[in-house]
Amino acid sequence: AQRLLTDATDQVDSLEASLQKLIDLAEPLVSDHNDFSVKVFLSHALAALSMHVKNSAKTPKALFEEIGVGGPITAPKFVAFMDKLPELTEQKDVMLSEEHLNASFARMDTKGGGEINEEEFLENLRPRYLVNAVVSMTDSMVVKGGKTVRKLEVSETVEQLEEPMRDPGLHLMRVKARTEKDGKVGYITISGTNTTFLVPYDPTTAIEKKIEQTMQELSEASSRMQCYIDTKIAELQTVHTGPLAETKTALMAIGSRIRKVQHERKSLKSRISESRKKQREAMESEKRRRQDAFDRKVADRILEDVNRVVGEAEEKVEESVEFAQAVITSTGAEKDKSLEGFDNAERGLLGVAESIEKALAAIKEHMDAMKSATKGPLSEARTALLKVKVKVGSLDSRCKKQMVALSSARSTREQHLQAQDLLGDAVREVE
Repeated sequence: AQRLLTDATDQVDSLEASLQKLIDLAEPLVSDHNDFSVKVFLSHALAALSMHVKNSAKTPKALFEEIGVGGPITAPKFVAFMDKLPELTEQKDVMLSEEHLNASFARMDTKGGGEINEEEFLENLRPRYLVNAVVSMTDSMVVKGGKTVRKLEVSETVEQLEEPMRDPGLHLMRVKARTEKDGKVGYITISGTNTTFLVPYDPTTAIEKKIEQTMQELSEASSRMQCYIDTKIAELQTVHTGPLAETKTALMAIGSRIRKVQHERKSLKSRISESRKKQREAMESEKRRRQDAFDRKVADRILEDVNRVVGEAEEKVEESVEFAQAVITSTGAEKDKSLEGFDNAERGLLGVAESIEKALAAIKEHMDAMKSATKGPLSEARTALLKVKVKVGSLDSRCKKQMVALSSARSTREQHLQAQDLLGDAVREVE
């Protein structure tokens, strides 16, 4: 009885210790402080910088000099550079605000002096991988014939020492790396036919994988322990007195401790899930903010261009209509000059009508492009363009109306001039 109780107590003590380990591991993720979120922001910023190094063929040292403009990197320099970095600004799923970037800088500034020197910067850009599936580290670049240094377990971190290369025999991408766990150096296959063994290191992924692994181990251990205790209690069900009865009572208490471990594990899992949700919401909020800002610039530019074109069209309409009206009301002393005025007025109105047609086509094109926008700056711009379209339509109507009036006046003028010619001919015949 005593041996049974001691064994059960040791097991439940181990379970509670594993639970505490899990709680400590998850603390940065579920804490009310923003420490883990800052790690997430920093990981995205560093991933973008690493991608920029690769895309631009720059060395990390050259990048440090570029950001620092020949000196140490300060927060304003860092934010200004990152705010224009294509590898960050063009990402659809990651949006970092100025606040996020300042927090990321502060995280890198471990000394708190407001500056990051070259050594600190390069340390943050060390290329590392996270082991995604169990894989062997060998002592040579070529897989065939190589000796195993040791097996790498899931969630281990390794530092890249050389650029990845392809094994000429098996055509596998391999990398020379050092394990952070024990400093072993060797070559590792990055990915196989159906398995990715190494993924780019990310602190978020690293801690989440570790938590997931520890939580699964705790769940399995507590289930086994609960099953064991339940079995023993069942075996002692008919015992009501003596040492075994006391042991049964003690086992029931241990069962309660196991259930408490299981409850706290589930509670922690919920808190982690809620924390992840908040982080996603924060990213989504920033993504929407940036998208709105971008859409606002696009909308303002479109409206500015359209209003400029419409304003110019209004001036031309006003000038052409005034000229046409002046031609209509003029007496026209000479025949040729009188009709020439009508010709000029007609050409002016036709030119304006063509400009109006182009403006309406441009407005329609912009409105069609923003058809899917149901809210936000682009939707507001589309509503504004609709009003501008009505305004331009009225200009078009005015031009057409003036063209009709001009044509009618021209016909009347031509008839009048023809009558004058006939009268002149008659007078000359009489004379």
